[in-house]
Parts: sequence; C-alpha cells; structure tokens
Amino acid sequence: YELMHHYNMTRGGNIGFGNNLLYTFSDEDDAQYAEDLKTLLAARSKREMPFVDRAIRAGWNALMVTSLARAFNVLGDRRCLDYAMKTADFMLDGMYKDGTLYRVYADGPAIDGYFEDYSCLIEALLEVYNTTQNVDYLDHAKGLAADCDEKFFDREHGGYYLVQAKDRD
Repeated sequence: YELMHHYNMTRGGNIGFGNNLLYTFSDEDDAQYAEDLKTLLAARSKREMPFVDRAIRAGWNALMVTSLARAFNVLGDRRCLDYAMKTADFMLDGMYKDGTLYRVYADGPAIDGYFEDYSCLIEALLEVYNTTQNVDYLDHAKGLAADCDEKFFDREHGGYYLVQAKDRD
C-alpha cells in the first residue's frame, strides 16, 4: 500500500477504467521503490505496446512556430527562435512540394493541406519574418497566400472553402 500511496494509485484507477498513471508530488527518494518499479516495468513490457503516432501535422506545427517566435519576442530565449526557424524551414522544405502544402508528414508528405494548414503556416511565416526580418519567410508567406486564393477561394460567393476544389466533390 505504501507504493500505491506514494505513486497516487487507486484500486479503481486514477485515470479511469482501472488504469493508473504513476506520479508523485513527494520529495522522498524513489530509491526505496526501485525493486517494485522494476517488477511493474517487467509486467508492462509483456503487454502489447500502444501505437505511437509520429506523423507531423502542418497546422499544429505552424501554430507551434508562431508561439515559439512570439515566445522569443517576449522572453528573449534564442532557443525559441532557433526552433521556430528550424521547424518552419522543415515545413517549407519537406511539407511544401510543387505548390502544394501537405497536411501530414510521415516518412514523406501525404494528404493535401486544408485551408487551416495554409493559413496557420502563413501566420507562422509572418511571425518569423517579423522577428528575424528575413525576407525569405515573407516571400514564402506571400506564395502560400497566392496558393490559398487559387485552391480555396470561392470566386462565386466570396470566402474560402476548407478543402481544395478537387476534394469538394
């Protein structure tokens, strides 16, 4: 019971369905539980491991780029800007091919991007440009905006569609 108490486990499960997520707020040394934890890890290793989705999503990563560039502007932590630029560069090099931004990257680009992917990346590139004054980011944002107009704009009624014309049928 001491181990259960230390790691906040309950008989009914602390995350539902009888499952427990082990965590502690204690400053006590975990060494006293080392053998118990080894036993738990050995039991866990016999179960089928859950699927891990390693796909990179354009919109989500673009939102992160925007946040990191803004974090640099507020905090001055160069790591934020470096990571924002590295991610933006990856997206432009790996997820944007022949005038198409891809929504997902998993061992290569897949699934044509939706309007939200384009708009989030445009915002991210403008934020990185605003921070670095590197005109390449501004030029890419302008190019993506032109792609958006071509692929998503409703010329008859105004506004933008969520998906490209070829995917609306």
